[in-house]
Amino acid sequence: MPFRQFATVYVDSPAVLLDKSLTYEVPPRLQESVSLGSYVLVPLRNDCVPGFVVSLSEKSDVESAKPISDLLADIPFFNRELLRLATWIAKYYHSSMVDALRCLIPGGLRQRVDRFYAIAAPAETEAYLAASPRRSPARTAILRLLLSSTKPLTLADIKEQTELTRAQPVLKDLIKKGWVSQETRTVQSGMNRRYLKAVQIAPDERPRSLDDREKKVYEAVQAAGGRLELKVMRQQGLSPAAIKRLLAQGLLLDTEIASLRTPASLQAGTETSHILTDEQEQAIATICEQMKSAQDQRSGPIGQKTAPMPCLLHGITASGKTEVYLRAIERCLHLGRQAIVLVPEIALTEQTLGLFRRRFGDQVAVFHSALSQGERFDEWDRARRGEARIVVGARSAVFAPLQNVGLIVIDEEHDASYKQENSPRYHARDAALRRAEIEGSMVVLGSATPSPESYRRADTSKYRLVRMTRRVASRSLPTVEIVDLRQAQKELKQFPVLSPQLRQALDERLLRNEQTILFLNRRGFCSVIQCHSCGRVESCPRCSVALTYHQNARLLRCHHCNSARSAPTLCANCGAPLTSYLGVGTQRVEAEVAELFPGARLLRMDRDTTTRKGSHVAMLGAFRLLDADVLIGTQMVAKGLDFPKVTLVGVVLADTALHVPDFRAAERTFQLLAQVSGRAGRGEDPGHVIIQTYQPDNYAIMNAARLDYAGFWKHELRLRRELPYPPFTHLVNIVSASPVECEARSKAQAVKEALMGEIQKQGGTQLIGPAPCPLAQVKDQFRWHLLLRDRSKPRLHQVLERTLDQWSPSQRQGLTIDVDPMALM
Repeated sequence: MPFRQFATVYVDSPAVLLDKSLTYEVPPRLQESVSLGSYVLVPLRNDCVPGFVVSLSEKSDVESAKPISDLLADIPFFNRELLRLATWIAKYYHSSMVDALRCLIPGGLRQRVDRFYAIAAPAETEAYLAASPRRSPARTAILRLLLSSTKPLTLADIKEQTELTRAQPVLKDLIKKGWVSQETRTVQSGMNRRYLKAVQIAPDERPRSLDDREKKVYEAVQAAGGRLELKVMRQQGLSPAAIKRLLAQGLLLDTEIASLRTPASLQAGTETSHILTDEQEQAIATICEQMKSAQDQRSGPIGQKTAPMPCLLHGITASGKTEVYLRAIERCLHLGRQAIVLVPEIALTEQTLGLFRRRFGDQVAVFHSALSQGERFDEWDRARRGEARIVVGARSAVFAPLQNVGLIVIDEEHDASYKQENSPRYHARDAALRRAEIEGSMVVLGSATPSPESYRRADTSKYRLVRMTRRVASRSLPTVEIVDLRQAQKELKQFPVLSPQLRQALDERLLRNEQTILFLNRRGFCSVIQCHSCGRVESCPRCSVALTYHQNARLLRCHHCNSARSAPTLCANCGAPLTSYLGVGTQRVEAEVAELFPGARLLRMDRDTTTRKGSHVAMLGAFRLLDADVLIGTQMVAKGLDFPKVTLVGVVLADTALHVPDFRAAERTFQLLAQVSGRAGRGEDPGHVIIQTYQPDNYAIMNAARLDYAGFWKHELRLRRELPYPPFTHLVNIVSASPVECEARSKAQAVKEALMGEIQKQGGTQLIGPAPCPLAQVKDQFRWHLLLRDRSKPRLHQVLERTLDQWSPSQRQGLTIDVDPMALM
């Protein structure tokens, strides 16, 4: 008699506002297949929806649990350790459990379940349309559409073709009447293994007399191990007629071979030997000693997973941090464990992947958003099956399905792109630290400009601090020159995109066949078009920002909602000609350099030029091969890139982020300037950096020019302690958004009242606001926010747990809870 089995399931459907687990019975036919991490189809109300299995039991408190309908994937999506990580993320970042579970797998891997609608009673429908076509325009539009359609339609299809925003209530009414039927179908994700047609040698057949062509085919299949793809056989020029004859004789059999879709990697040259500096050797010894200690504890009689103390590797630019990572990973693999390497930018992922693949070969998998769905599945599956023991990738690689992680490296750990922008708003650095605690792994956080949070943890002995203060091969740091744009503009009577100093330095590099990077963290041609007569600024109607002018396409584009329109020539307010183009972007820098140096070979790298797949790799590869003299770019070119022929870095305008209304403005400015300065002088020739600024006396710019990390943080941390801001306090930013401003404001006020009740009970937590966000409108949504601040992290989370966490999903609609925010915009 089969035993009864029950599964705890979290429903994975955006149409269902439900943030609690449900219990289902596992039918006997699925009991051997369903396990923790399984993705299943379950009945809910009058529908079927997908869900994640998070536990199994032979007992249930639910008397009449419905059975699971089907298994949607033949492999489990996560193990117990990753489930613990997702549980922590949901709790710490106050998100739904389903949002946290979705982080664990590539988005396209989950099969989508959709509802399809069709006419169920054509005679009644036609009679209704003939008798009363004008009674209900919405009902009439939907019925006419479904009646004329040759196939069932989804809700999205119906909304698009009828232009109705509230089609669902009408459909519910029509289903009740019996005029429309609803069917739930599973839509395949497209993320599966790829199989190619092939032939294999028949096991029990022996070749008799073969002609020369048949013999050549048979021997080729033998040499390939008994199986060979037809595509490869065509490439080898083997006779298709001979293949057909061998198949007809039964000497060869049709088959399929799984084929990996391997992402292209940036190959930056051959592997070279490295002579380690004393500081590199010390850093490697410290990290490996920690890993060995943790491994000894795991293999002891109790086998506890105790994570060693994280290591903050504070190394100046070009001090050889990547080589330290590589040697530490070698040791990790030698101990029988696996490694994850996080990098902040896709461009860095490709560069790092090239280095790691040359050292470790096919043991390396890559995770990032620019992969195709097929490539993403193959890399994820290689990691899951243990074929790849190292995963290199951006933020989401922290959830790689490796089974025995011994080392997690977070390169450029200070970078803000490690923070997820939608729910759950996790920080990959903190998720990595939590995963390391769960799995007993070593964490190495590397940066030339560590975050204040990490710097503070090292200062209070929560991290082990390892410093690397000298560049490899005894190379010198670049010289840095600050250009006061106030003086330059006074002399030239206009904004100098390239000051005389930067222009001369660039000219010298071009004459010496050396390379230059020009950095400006703003894309487009100019940031503001303003009427010189009435003062009107061309602004986005959906967002509270000015539109950026893109000269190549003659478009005004919003960099928040991405809406665009043709650039006008006349002011819409007074009709005057628009001639006042203010500000500067990467397009304008490119145009200026092209005009001043017609023979220079230019590359521009920003979001506008890197939309196509592989564009990052192609551009950086071309620059490395010396196919361009000048690389112009945004923050994509500021971090981690290693080009030995770059001897000049020009910062076109250092002030772009300095006066953003955010407490991290000075921190970001210092980090970006210090990082981009480090791109110069990484080869045999010395480097020079020119920073153009209107505020040469600002402490962030002065310390970046001196490459004085300690000096900057001494000043910055004093301000943070006084205000007080992180790392001395903990913050939660709560944003209320609505297309109606008064609704956004009233929801924010309701949040305040709920929070104040709890704050007054326990004290210690400060609530600021509500007030309009600095970006008060984005994508037609008005935004109000409140800021919670407390020196005690547990107390801060307790306030949220006892208030907003108790609200239903429908009550929390329109609210964003951002724990440890990286920006307050």
